[in-house]
Amino acid sequence: MRTNTVQKLLECLREDSRLKLQEISKLTKIPVSTLYDTLKILRRTIIKKFTTILDFYNLGYKTHAIIILKPNSNDKKKLQSYLYTNNNVNSLYNVDNNSFLIDAILKDNKELQTFIQTIESLASIENHEVYLVYEEFKHEEFTPKIISG
Repeated sequence: MRTNTVQKLLECLREDSRLKLQEISKLTKIPVSTLYDTLKILRRTIIKKFTTILDFYNLGYKTHAIIILKPNSNDKKKLQSYLYTNNNVNSLYNVDNNSFLIDAILKDNKELQTFIQTIESLASIENHEVYLVYEEFKHEEFTPKIISG
């Protein structure tokens, strides 16, 4: 796989994952057959999934919060299980190997308070911080520069 081909294909897909290979070929001057073969390999190795980025605010979810929780080590697995299955959790990360960073989407601040209270009732929390997101400037824009190996 040529590094240049991979780079151009990934850039096009990050911009619009619904582009047809014929459209990408016109934009990049790479033959459709090469794009097809490259995409087939990338779907097994690099591309996790093709997805749609939603505007949660326009769907009625007015509260977007970034929450950092440091649970008691005895409660970490139970809390992780709860957060993983909770529909309001958009993304969940293990940070500093002892804490969770949660990207939560909720209808309003009251629902956020209920969410935090539920967490506190399930697990002993040593520390937590809540940051409300008021404006998003950039989201899902990173396209790495491919390093040839």
